[in-house]
Amino acid sequence: MAAEQEPESDTAPGDEAVEDAMHLHKPKPVGAWGEFLSEIGVIVVGILIALALEQSVEWLHWRREIAETRQALGLEITYNVKAIEALDAQNTCLRQQLDTLGAWASGTAARPVGPVLLPLLYNLQTSTWDVANSGQVVAHFPLEMRVTYARLFSRFGNQRDAISDERNAWVQIVALANQAKPDPEELRRLREAVGVARIWDARRRFNSVNILRTGSPLGTAGPGPDTIAGVSEISASCSGSPKS
Repeated sequence: MAAEQEPESDTAPGDEAVEDAMHLHKPKPVGAWGEFLSEIGVIVVGILIALALEQSVEWLHWRREIAETRQALGLEITYNVKAIEALDAQNTCLRQQLDTLGAWASGTAARPVGPVLLPLLYNLQTSTWDVANSGQVVAHFPLEMRVTYARLFSRFGNQRDAISDERNAWVQIVALANQAKPDPEELRRLREAVGVARIWDARRRFNSVNILRTGSPLGTAGPGPDTIAGVSEISASCSGSPKS
């Protein structure tokens, strides 16, 4: 009698092993909501710590930039303040010179003795503020500080224009007053130039009061303008010596 044959299985050899392996590698579900929330919390805390560290580094960076910028601005302010003080030291003498020249041009006084020379009218500097204000660092200043610097350097610009106009008036005065024999038309133009110089002299002196009051506390120990040897001056008494 022939041996009974075992019924053929529908599955190929090895399929059971594969199925068993698949059962062994199925991912385990999250055990509980508490464990899931705990993992999320760890991730969130890590992100917050990273953001806090980044902001701390950025804060320290801008704090250093602000300190360096204020130091540079302080030097520029000190230079301008000392230049203005040197100009103010000439005020009385310059007005006396204008009075003398105006009287001569009007025919009420004799011609001044000796040549008429240009006074020392220093130019003011704003390049540091221009560079700082064109970047991002000034935007990180506290608002009150930013407004204070902007107002001060606006006054510096106004004062620089006044000094430039006053200098131009003196150029006309020197050119006309040093003519060997000025004619009536040249004397008329001299009177006009003296009048213009008075206007800009008054404007400069008025601006100086506000600038020195606002700018002096913001200055940093530094040099003022140098008196260059050989530069012509009206007289020794009219040379405003910059303070060291």
